Amino acid sequence: MKTTISSKKEDSNANLHLAGITGAIIRKRIFAALITLLSCANPGFIISSPNSGFVLEMNGRILQAKESESGNLKNLDSSVITVTDSKQRVIEVAYSNTEGICHLRLPLEKSFTISVSKGGWVTKKIEVNTKIGNGALRSYKLNFKIDLYREIRGLNVSVLKHAAARVNYDEYLNMFNYTGNENPEIALEIRKLHEDYFRLCSGKSQYVKQDNEMKEMVYKVQIITLAGTLPPNAKFFRKCGIAEEHKVDNKYVYTIGAFRTLLEAEQKAEELRSLGYMDAFTVAYINGRIIKMESAGLSMNR
Repeated sequence: MKTTISSKKEDSNANLHLAGITGAIIRKRIFAALITLLSCANPGFIISSPNSGFVLEMNGRILQAKESESGNLKNLDSSVITVTDSKQRVIEVAYSNTEGICHLRLPLEKSFTISVSKGGWVTKKIEVNTKIGNGALRSYKLNFKIDLYREIRGLNVSVLKHAAARVNYDEYLNMFNYTGNENPEIALEIRKLHEDYFRLCSGKSQYVKQDNEMKEMVYKVQIITLAGTLPPNAKFFRKCGIAEEHKVDNKYVYTIGAFRTLLEAEQKAEELRSLGYMDAFTVAYINGRIIKMESAGLSMNR
């Protein structure tokens, strides 16, 4: 009798164990089917890696690029941060706040491209590799900054089709690093882009000889003359971009741009007139002082 009862208990335990295994298999198959359905319904859906739950938290600050060596970096709000995976699928979109801050959470063991953009500014990209190799299996944090250039006529930004910065895991330090593009040729082009940006923002462009001296000469587009000043963030300047203030005969003259050729300046003047700045016209400056176009040996139709 005891033998029979013991046998029945063993059979019952065996059946429960078998049912548990069967249930686990069924749950795994249901989960796999669910993942497949989600992937088909949303191509951007990320299937968790074996390190499920572990991420790289990227806390970024988006800034306005300095316009001179001694200039200050300012926060850039409302910029769009778009994250794409290795198949160029958009997996996350974030926006910088009034302090230029944004937050991203990227799964480990993957590759991503982060594009930072805003209307009127030049887009920059960051390549991110979250693979950790033999590193410690945990979540990581990384702070980064990236500055954007204003869109300026004459600024060649073709080098920015490449990533301006990269993020990789350093096994020796057991952390992620944020570095500039390490390709020597690209790094050199980006450095030159910086210098060109400073030059265009400061108005340094062309030199002509006058009275046996080298004189600095640029063409600008004058948009308005006033008895008083306007603040840099005045609504009047919203469509035209960066305006430069000059005091001429107790009046305040506002100009846009600094161009190497009269043709470039005339094209900008035409563009500004189409935006509603009907009084826009081209002027010539030498060493920061306005001169008559005839004195520059030029003729101009207003």
